[in-house]
Amino acid sequence: MNSMVSYLLMIFLFLALGYGAKQFLTGERNGKIRIFLQKLVIAGFIPFTVATSIWIAPIRNLKIIALPFIGISALAAGSFMALGIARLMKKDKRDGAVFFVSGGFTNLGSIGGLICFLLLGEEAFALASFYMFFEKIWYFGFGFPYARKCSYTAGDSESMKETLKKMFVDPFVIMSLLSMAAGVLLNFSGLSRPDFFERINGILVPLGTYFLIFSIGLGMRLGAVGKYWREALSIILIKSLILPVLMVSLSFLFGLHTIAGGLPLKTVLILSSMPVAFVALVPPSVYKLNLDMANSMWLFSYFSLLLIIPVLSKLVPVI
Repeated sequence: MNSMVSYLLMIFLFLALGYGAKQFLTGERNGKIRIFLQKLVIAGFIPFTVATSIWIAPIRNLKIIALPFIGISALAAGSFMALGIARLMKKDKRDGAVFFVSGGFTNLGSIGGLICFLLLGEEAFALASFYMFFEKIWYFGFGFPYARKCSYTAGDSESMKETLKKMFVDPFVIMSLLSMAAGVLLNFSGLSRPDFFERINGILVPLGTYFLIFSIGLGMRLGAVGKYWREALSIILIKSLILPVLMVSLSFLFGLHTIAGGLPLKTVLILSSMPVAFVALVPPSVYKLNLDMANSMWLFSYFSLLLIIPVLSKLVPVI
């Protein structure tokens, strides 16, 4: 638990450091540093750690196939539940789009993957990559087009076919798929993984998270976040309570509790409890929606980790 608190404090420290550094950097230099850090982690650290972690993960059980579908079910359910709350609050379609992306876009990689790694080890970190398999499809195939549709006229919208085509030629998506394929091949090869990979991943996984969090701080806009605390709390309720209950129940139905001492089930519990992803701030920014409300949902959900992580550290060992 002390280790988890230390890592959590480091996350907020790097976020604050990034935001502090932003005040002293020009817009061009800020952008270059952010892009460099994100490319380093997404195209370097993550593919390496994913491939070498899948190498030793318990993926040979056919029930593991359920993980990607549980993952996208969590994202879709979060989006539509958030949209339902927006309508109950009588929000217009533009604010409803902010609810949609904030409810469905979840930090599965830098935060979710790190917590899986810290609480459950490398094998859970590898399983997280399977849970995230359809993540980009939901974001770019549904979330972004929906936000665009709510912002522009239908004539200005890009078709889903065009969006998906662009997504699958994205080098980051390609790197992600290749790293998973490499890990699966190594897992089935029968080769034993050298022990030093555990030490390397023990450094790269948290370091990658800190670099990404720092880059988020460099681009963070606080705005009038306190004005939207009710909207933010509704998103926290969905992500921190309703979705974990639903996804854990679904995991039991698929029998994930019977694999590797319930490791996939525990991984689902952690990942379905994670906060709003930073990428949820992109559609409101690009499509000129309510960015202050999006920032509020994102920031409040991150601070909810102060409660969520201690609860998860108690629940994970007993389920």
